[in-house]
Amino acid sequence: MKTHRYISAVAGIALAFTSCSLIGSLDDLKIDYVYTDETVISDAASAENVLAGIYASWKSFGNCAFFTNQALRAGTIRYANIVGYDEFQINQLTDDNTSLEQFYTGQYFIINGANSFIEALGDGRQITGLSDERKEEMLSEAYFLKALSEHYLLCTFGQFYDQTSEYGIVIPDGPVRESITKARSTVADSYDVILSDLDKAVNAPEYPAVGHAGRYAVMLLRAKVLLNAGRYQDAALTAGNLIQAKDADLAGSFQEPFAAPYESSEILFDLYCTYPESTLGSDSYSYYYGSPGDVLTDLADSIDGVPGDGATSSVSNEDVAAWLAEGTNEQDIIAYINEMNMGFTSYISFQDIVDEYVSYGFSEAEAYEYAIQEIISYAELMGVEFEGSGWTGYDSRYIQTYSNPQGSNGISKYIYPQFVSGPSNTIFLLRLADAYYIKAEAEARQGESHYADARDALARVIERAGYDRDYVDAIPDDQLVRTIMQHRFMENFTENMDDYYDQVRALILDGENFCSNDGCVSLTNTLVAPVPRTAIAGNNLLEQLPY
Repeated sequence: MKTHRYISAVAGIALAFTSCSLIGSLDDLKIDYVYTDETVISDAASAENVLAGIYASWKSFGNCAFFTNQALRAGTIRYANIVGYDEFQINQLTDDNTSLEQFYTGQYFIINGANSFIEALGDGRQITGLSDERKEEMLSEAYFLKALSEHYLLCTFGQFYDQTSEYGIVIPDGPVRESITKARSTVADSYDVILSDLDKAVNAPEYPAVGHAGRYAVMLLRAKVLLNAGRYQDAALTAGNLIQAKDADLAGSFQEPFAAPYESSEILFDLYCTYPESTLGSDSYSYYYGSPGDVLTDLADSIDGVPGDGATSSVSNEDVAAWLAEGTNEQDIIAYINEMNMGFTSYISFQDIVDEYVSYGFSEAEAYEYAIQEIISYAELMGVEFEGSGWTGYDSRYIQTYSNPQGSNGISKYIYPQFVSGPSNTIFLLRLADAYYIKAEAEARQGESHYADARDALARVIERAGYDRDYVDAIPDDQLVRTIMQHRFMENFTENMDDYYDQVRALILDGENFCSNDGCVSLTNTLVAPVPRTAIAGNNLLEQLPY
């Protein structure tokens, strides 16, 4: 269960710095209220507000928009029109990419906020109204947030897949208040710091406030970090302990957690978002997730062992064109699409949709096909039934997500409309289902004596996607790791960036990707993002990866 203790987010967090050459210029980061570390926390309420402010930092535009751009890189969405998107679409990132810089700076902003909070709360002084138990919980939450940002920085800007690499990330020793320089830590040392922070997060609450992290989120992040670090025995043990404690909370269907994201016990950590009080900085981009990328579609078609049989509809283009030509149908559905997109589109005709796809680099023929499918999807939402409609041959998770989607964004993972009072869309950072995939892969990578445990973990989580035990047992041993990673991709797509990071791990560790994304995930692409130019300019000890 989730405890309904909603905490308002405040902008004033304990950061008393001006700029920092450790991570580059922070001149563009504005804080509404500036406090010193000695005065920002005066009682329990102010401590809660500062912690809530660190959580709120996750919702900045730069942090959230980066997730959308990463989905382009992973091939799980078809297009996006966000600053810097064109480089993500082909995975040729440059050190002056604005989205990259915003994410880099935003993650260090969170780390600095957490470090300041930890120092202020841990200085030994008494804080009015704050119990020792709650103080330890809050410190644990701060360490978790710090570890989460370190994890994302390492996976994005470091060679996270290679324990012998010198190219980890810069790890601040504490709050940064003045201009300093510091070199990258090695990958091994970076992992040690992240795991040490998670050690200090063990007192997180069992039942956290909605939108806050608890002890089970800490366990899942630890399992994920251990898997990425190649510590498979520890990863399997940690994921197994989490499964033992929380198996009853795994939802009965894949779609269930997304239907009520702030109520689901399967979701271990997401950001609580509500309009107009506290929304994601990039929530207006939710509708981009409604157009699945070709990489995702191809895998959804082939994962059942019968590639080429996937069909979203047998409705003919001619039938759709004829329907559009009848009466006011074209005007009606165009108005409906614009309404569903909350004014972010202003189409006048069907051709406008075609032209937009062309502007993203698709041929006229491809653009026409995509536009037709978009018309079919929205027409079905309006209640129109075309003869021959219906999705077959795809993975059921794909069908549940995109066929007759819930909400107004064309995807049943993100159901809330933009700019409408009430709950709004979130980022699903940690979900219990992932523990089963982590355990499965970690067991399988330990060799034949662990295959049975790997199959058990996989079978438990994909049964709700329609795959029975016979399917799992029939997976060849030499394809087990690959198949587990494919199913994890089909589970997590567009959620937490693992859909990209796992492709990089597969390419490096196994010599080939597990999906058809060779255009973005190959040794000729920027698998690891370059550190922003501004950070290099402000820190003469920070080295760029050799390309």
